[in-house]
Amino acid sequence: VEVATTNCPIIISQPPSTINVCQGSPLYISVKASGAARYQWYRNAVPIPNAVHNYYSFNSAADTNAGVYSVKLFEMNYPSPACTPTITTNSVVTIVNVPKITTQPAKNTLCQATSHKMEVMATNASTFQWYKNGDSIVGADSNTYIQTPISAIGDTFKVEVSNGICPKAVSSDVILKSVDPKTQVALATEEQ
Repeated sequence: VEVATTNCPIIISQPPSTINVCQGSPLYISVKASGAARYQWYRNAVPIPNAVHNYYSFNSAADTNAGVYSVKLFEMNYPSPACTPTITTNSVVTIVNVPKITTQPAKNTLCQATSHKMEVMATNASTFQWYKNGDSIVGADSNTYIQTPISAIGDTFKVEVSNGICPKAVSSDVILKSVDPKTQVALATEEQ
């Protein structure tokens, strides 16, 4: 008597349990298994039409793509299986919005100022980094930065805002320069 054996699908590697993807970016989720002949991906426990491979992907992430994903693996004898379908662990997909600067840092407006506070306001941002003349400023990692002193030659400042997932947003340049009003009056007189 010959006994038929059935190799039920065995998951070799699960999809990640947590996936953060930037809005507008592509996403690729996959599962590695042996003995699987067919797959069916689910989002929020609902089958995804035509998602029947060992991977699922989309080109441009939108808020509607967020959810809990899983995939069910079927063996060779599907639709009359000898094995109970194997189901992966859940993958929670979160769509992260791109950081956006809503208020740019302002330049100083006072002559002969000795210090100047700059502030940036942004949405979808959790980290900040200020730069002076293209070099990052050590410890300047909040949405505000105070420059002391202000150079008479002039320095250029900017700030990058990020959330660690999406591309960074960069502020407009702010040029700080200490101006002596007596010198400015003298220059204006000489030009006339």
